[in-house]
Amino acid sequence: MAAIIFAVISSQNRMKTTTTPSTSNFTTDFLEKEENGSSSYFLEIFCIVSLIAFIMFHLHIYFKSTRLKERTLFPKSPDWMFKMLDSQKILTPIGDNGQISIATRGYTQQLVVRSGVSVENSKPAIETIRRIIQKIVEIEVSNEFIPGSTCIVSISKRNFRSGTRHAEFVPLNGGPSTSHFEYQMIGEDDRIQVTYFVVGGVSYVAGVCIYVENPYDVRLHYTETIIRRLMNSPDYWSKNELEEETTSVVRRKSNYEYVLITKNRYGDVKHSEFHGDKKSFDPVDILPLSAYINNPEREDLKFQAKNLCIRICEFQKKIVMITERNGHNLHTIWNEKKGKLDFFECASCDLPQEAPPPSYNSFIRNSIKKPVNLF
Repeated sequence: MAAIIFAVISSQNRMKTTTTPSTSNFTTDFLEKEENGSSSYFLEIFCIVSLIAFIMFHLHIYFKSTRLKERTLFPKSPDWMFKMLDSQKILTPIGDNGQISIATRGYTQQLVVRSGVSVENSKPAIETIRRIIQKIVEIEVSNEFIPGSTCIVSISKRNFRSGTRHAEFVPLNGGPSTSHFEYQMIGEDDRIQVTYFVVGGVSYVAGVCIYVENPYDVRLHYTETIIRRLMNSPDYWSKNELEEETTSVVRRKSNYEYVLITKNRYGDVKHSEFHGDKKSFDPVDILPLSAYINNPEREDLKFQAKNLCIRICEFQKKIVMITERNGHNLHTIWNEKKGKLDFFECASCDLPQEAPPPSYNSFIRNSIKKPVNLF
């Protein structure tokens, strides 16, 4: 198409660049002008018709790929899938979150000559699918993630997982007994199928399946707008067999670090550590409960008791228990009502042994005991 437009522009430029003919060659020049003008006119008409045909062709492909078919109670398959073996139709999860599953099969390579070397032609269909997945899942999609031999791509919505068959999606937390699935093909060439989970008359998108008969197909056969609109539709949240939400604080046996364990109503468990410098909880690996202290408060007392020492307080003139925390020596007193240890600052006991005695004002400020919050 670019070559045609370039030819039109060149012909128009040639028509504009003319010289004044002489009297003797007037007839010849006139005939040449008529001939050139006629050929340029037909060339322009040809280019316009070709441009219109080009636009109409791609519009036809676009509307053909966006046509919604009637919903069915059973999933359908493109005609070319009937020639595949059952083993080739089994989906395999890829990635860490399990949202994407694929199936692969062999195909005949298309070779092109570039710079005198035969190389495999590009695969627009596969490249489009990689771009769509990268935007939906927000991860880097490499050739190993979605290989060129991919023929089925299953993308599950939140709270669903892909099954082993195409268009098969399973709700993670179940659903009511009256719920059911419906299926809908998109496009006259059956390249996209959406699975709906119908609960109480409301349809929720469970996932989308993309079918690739030929990886060398043009990009317009997979309309990214439709797929993204389906995947961004409202999520389904189960109200079936909800669990009790729980929150607990435990400590690791290995390093005595505190870990927050939460479980939501759907049974999803998360382990998080609190970072004081960032004032945020960051997720950590989920370890078995045997790796944590079941009663952190009781175990915490044992841990604190190991670090207790006895010293004579120069200010109070009596024997006290001292705990060293964060580079400071603190008075430690057992709180019988709360069943825990309380910590108090002391300017005298916090001084190094070789340091000079503290001032009188510092003693007065610390004469009133105030508990220190260590955590």
